[in-house]
Amino acid sequence: MPKFEKLFNLKNSYDLLSEMRPISYDYYTEVMNHGTMDMDNLRYFLLCLDRLYQEGFESPLRDNEYDEIHEYYIDQGGSVIRGDLSSTDKAVHAYPDLKGTIRKVHFITEADRKANGKVKSQKSLESWLITTMKTLSDSGIYDGTIDIGMYTKFDGLSVILEIEDGTLKSAITRGDKNTGEGQNKTGIFQFMDFDKECNSLGVSKFGMKCEALVAKSKFDAYNKRFGGGKLIDERTAATSIMNNDSPSSSQMEYLTLMPLMVEVNGVEYPLPVMDGNVPQEIEDTFNWLSDEFPACTMRINMNKLDVALDKIKKGIQLLEHSIEKLDYPVDGIVIRILNEDYRRALGRNTVDCVNNWERAYKFPPVQAKTVLTDVEQSIGFLGKVSFIAKVKPVKLKNKTIKSISIGSLDRFKSLDLAIGDEVIVQYDIIPYLTRDASCKRSNNHPIDVIVNCPVCGFSLHKVPELSCINPDCPSRVIGRIYNYCDKIGIEDIGPSTIERMVNDGLIRNISDLYKLTDKGLHDYGFGPVESKNIVKSIHRVREVTPGTLLGSMGIAGISKKTFEKVLKKIPFDTLLTMDTGTKELEKLCDIDGIKTKTASKLLLGLSLMRDEITEIAKHLDIKDAKDYAMLVCFTKVRDRDFEKYLQSMGVGVVDDVTKRTSILISGGGTSSKTEKANKLGIPVITLDEAYKRFNY
Repeated sequence: MPKFEKLFNLKNSYDLLSEMRPISYDYYTEVMNHGTMDMDNLRYFLLCLDRLYQEGFESPLRDNEYDEIHEYYIDQGGSVIRGDLSSTDKAVHAYPDLKGTIRKVHFITEADRKANGKVKSQKSLESWLITTMKTLSDSGIYDGTIDIGMYTKFDGLSVILEIEDGTLKSAITRGDKNTGEGQNKTGIFQFMDFDKECNSLGVSKFGMKCEALVAKSKFDAYNKRFGGGKLIDERTAATSIMNNDSPSSSQMEYLTLMPLMVEVNGVEYPLPVMDGNVPQEIEDTFNWLSDEFPACTMRINMNKLDVALDKIKKGIQLLEHSIEKLDYPVDGIVIRILNEDYRRALGRNTVDCVNNWERAYKFPPVQAKTVLTDVEQSIGFLGKVSFIAKVKPVKLKNKTIKSISIGSLDRFKSLDLAIGDEVIVQYDIIPYLTRDASCKRSNNHPIDVIVNCPVCGFSLHKVPELSCINPDCPSRVIGRIYNYCDKIGIEDIGPSTIERMVNDGLIRNISDLYKLTDKGLHDYGFGPVESKNIVKSIHRVREVTPGTLLGSMGIAGISKKTFEKVLKKIPFDTLLTMDTGTKELEKLCDIDGIKTKTASKLLLGLSLMRDEITEIAKHLDIKDAKDYAMLVCFTKVRDRDFEKYLQSMGVGVVDDVTKRTSILISGGGTSSKTEKANKLGIPVITLDEAYKRFNY
């Protein structure tokens, strides 16, 4: 059985995805069929999946499969798994009761749940209402009826805004339930103004929980412009923006913040307002949400449970018709108890940050039968084989589905597919292909797995996914070049552009980027403006630290931080000349935190890439932090153009606050960086103050 803690600690999320794909479904099946005694391993399995989900990758499990094994974990005494976005800048906000998640239910009635075969792992609304009724009865305030509100459950990313005097003090993602720390995203929402809300509410400060969303109507344009056509859905588009510490203004135009809950004077109010006891100023301020949120209220009589559940079911069906017309992604309905005295009695699970007076009903995946026309086996950017099922078009949730990712080699083999077979396509967040006994077989020969790379012809190997291991294969070259551009900060060059340049023979490796010219690109069909922008983007990044350069080369398992740790002890030029011998290995292992396995990977990677790194270095101005007369660090705000200006002035920009940091430039509020700066006596200034100080 794999140890998922080790996988969770992988620095590179692409490596994590590669490891998780071939084993996730088998592990899920094993646990759901036979259970597990190793709860810690299960916890790390869920954390791995949650990390991939938060970073916008296509999960190895479907949503309902993840929910099922997650509920099993909770039933066995585990706590709710709630991960967060990728960022090194963490902060704590002043509204802890706004943070948290909503426990899910997947069925209305117990009969529905049992008919589906989910005896324990997935819950029904009926069981929650029965438990709620018992709690209220024991408290002595239950009168036999419950007022409930049903709200739209948007499928985006949660962010909590802390507003003071009409300005944004902080924007923090949901974060860690124990420490209260979330990822600090204040900088990307700095342009927002809340004077109108403060005046309407009659307060100087308030907190607001929102869902960050990308509209359906904007997704295709965003995916083409910023995602290289590789994003899965609107949520992954929102994730790509939120995971970026300094998204462009053009990207931010695609993002919408939808308010879900507001806290004023220490009291939380769910939105849109559906409770008659809510203060009028709250209702007046957020009445516009009624047009955005399909919602309804009803009173149910729990003494007639069957009637109550049927009433709820009809209410959900009614809302579904309105939700279909929305321009934002929705994956369910939130059901809340509106009676204020009931909510007080039910309270909040402070350990898991879950309100006991609400549940989220997840829509079941819609499905339809169709016919398999082929399985496309192609090589991705990192040399791994992907299996894409091609089917006769089928329309689900207003989306026409022709292609479905099968996932791993093992899952492809387990499906035993042949052209002409009848298959089932399910659609929730992503399409999913399956089959059951009712599916008709074509009696054609099952589709064979390819044995050679369709790009370079080399034999494929299972390591652990089926992959091409030829380092010169164009598929791997594309992935390596894209990784370099992304890590070193070359903007506006996406995977599709690199793929085109590699296929046209314009570039064969990373160093070839620096040989590109406007004319050369234009001769190969790139437009004149596009050609200039590509060349300008490449040469705009001139000054880099040795750690940034080496960390951008894509040496498996070795991050920028690892290189920076090593470079504190070994100069860049010396490190580049080290071979893979025992003496060099021991020298690296003498550095705190560098183990033998890491040292071996680092030395081997450098030996294979030494010539290319040397060639790239000719086109860059490589400066160590100590070469700068002044060092500045940013927190809660970024301005890439300003950073480049600072570097041109001989001012170094670093990621962490140390004794050598001269100034910390802050977007406001507190963070781990501001706390460290205060301890070290380092001045903390605003971005506007920094502009003036450096004559920008």
